[in-house]
Amino acid sequence: MLYIIRHGETEWNVEGRCQGWSESHLTQKGIAQAHLATDEVAKLPIKHIYCSDLIRARDTAEIINKTLQVKITFDKRLREFSSGTLEGTLSAQFPEEVRRERAKRITSQEICRKYGMETRQDVFDRARSFVDELRAKHSDDALIVSHGGFITILLHAIKHQKLDNKVYDDEFYIPENASIVKINLF
Repeated sequence: MLYIIRHGETEWNVEGRCQGWSESHLTQKGIAQAHLATDEVAKLPIKHIYCSDLIRARDTAEIINKTLQVKITFDKRLREFSSGTLEGTLSAQFPEEVRRERAKRITSQEICRKYGMETRQDVFDRARSFVDELRAKHSDDALIVSHGGFITILLHAIKHQKLDNKVYDDEFYIPENASIVKINLF
């Protein structure tokens, strides 16, 4: 079984800033969320933790691992979408063309290129690579600590062989900070 957790709340989550690959530290609430998640995760048969290398995910994983005491592998493929030149910007201050497309929950390749952002396909390819490797290497239960947007695409990569518009159906969602998703990998 695979368990996936989104990092705890960050300073930029509170401020409404686009994070992407930029670093933003956990708030006190985010630290508390990670500790609460630990109580749930400690009941699970986790043998390994895979974690994004970004600080908000690393800090969440390290809080959890104080109890679990298992190996953590940091992997850049588990990073959030890169938001290019929009990182650090308040969502309300995004250019109008970006806000329009985000409201539809799909951002065109043209807009992604213009602002140096990763496309959904870029992120799907990262997620698919990670899933394929994980399936080949592990049969034990594992925990992934990552990011909301990435988790949405990761769930799709686990369930489907290709990317399509189902990524934003009700089946797939951006989980709350420090919430746990359970999915069968095999």
